[in-house]
Amino acid sequence: MSPIQQKALDLLNSSQLITIASITEEGYPRTFAVAKLANHDWTVYVATGTSGNKA
Repeated sequence: MSPIQQKALDLLNSSQLITIASITEEGYPRTFAVAKLANHDWTVYVATGTSGNKA
């Protein structure tokens, strides 16, 4: 693993909230924070509310 990959993984492991970004149909960025439940080998599991918009 390269040093930058290790640094990214360390940051991910130490975070409880993460920000996800997507682009809307109109072409604008949309970001939102989600609770991180777990991460395994670069696969991240998150929780969202039932009433919120999804990416």
